[in-house]
Amino acid sequence: MKFTLRKRKDTGSWEVDWFENGKRKRRSLGKMPKYEAEAKVNQMHAEFLLGTAPSVTKACTDLEPFLRRYFDWARNVKHKTERSISTDKSAVKQFLKHVPVTDLKDFHKELIDACISNMKKNEYKPATINIVIRVWKNLLNRAVDWGIVYKNPFSNVKQIKVVEKPMKFCTKQERDLFLEKAKENGANIHLVCALGFYAGLRKREISFARWEWFDFEENLIHVESYENFCTKSKKNRTLPLASALKNILESYKNGKKEGFIFAEAKGEGEYRYHFRRAFNTVRTKTELKWVTPHVMRHTFGSLLAQQGVSLYKISKWMGHSHSRVTEIYAHLQEKDEEIEKL
Repeated sequence: MKFTLRKRKDTGSWEVDWFENGKRKRRSLGKMPKYEAEAKVNQMHAEFLLGTAPSVTKACTDLEPFLRRYFDWARNVKHKTERSISTDKSAVKQFLKHVPVTDLKDFHKELIDACISNMKKNEYKPATINIVIRVWKNLLNRAVDWGIVYKNPFSNVKQIKVVEKPMKFCTKQERDLFLEKAKENGANIHLVCALGFYAGLRKREISFARWEWFDFEENLIHVESYENFCTKSKKNRTLPLASALKNILESYKNGKKEGFIFAEAKGEGEYRYHFRRAFNTVRTKTELKWVTPHVMRHTFGSLLAQQGVSLYKISKWMGHSHSRVTEIYAHLQEKDEEIEKL
């Protein structure tokens, strides 16, 4: 059953319409702020679905059981990764820290605006606030689909404009210096940096990398999901094995053909193998303290783009889910001799 909320122009009062047994029904809600009228409609909808007893209605729209149901659905039906679910749960906590809501009927535009205002005052980054908005919009969309609430109060909430920072990446000289100092610091961190700079692997892919991924005969890398690991895009990908990376891998291979590259698990949270301390040591020795695992990945894409490798190939090799992600490297290819083919 669909409930339609409307405001009378002549009296300024709110009314709700719905059809029941083929007949149109209407109820006047009186004069009140829009968010209060929407809350009343949400309550009417819940009462219609699950009965009019107050205890039943409250159970229907109570936030805590809804969140449990949502994350069970996200994990088992939507097949979201644990990393994605963890991000969503963090966004939920960030919002509730500023506006402690316990019932879905209590959400309204003014409350959401107050939360965003508080987050801005507390100097949250615009990107963080946008994640909170996106996650809650998805949550309430699901509540609407399940018939728990009448309308999503986040539907008209706009994301904050984010000023994009220039992409950071290493020059060839900086990359080589970083690899040199990494080698001096030990085999594991040398392998970590080589996989980042020469294969563009993500941090999590590095920590779960297996020898089976590397085909030394065909000079290929097959980044593949397995039981306890899934790629970010949930798709396997294949890219060429650079000779520089092949030489580094073979120097540490010691006849291994299978198993984890980093056999000793020292992971935290979602990462099987954590290399923060060793990586920070290399950053200090090189005085390139702005380099991160993701900067290594950007360096891989940027240096390829500067050498004229097509954005299509870069996108496939890096496992981008959408071509627009790869377009951040387009400015590195502004000079293109192919124009002379005209």
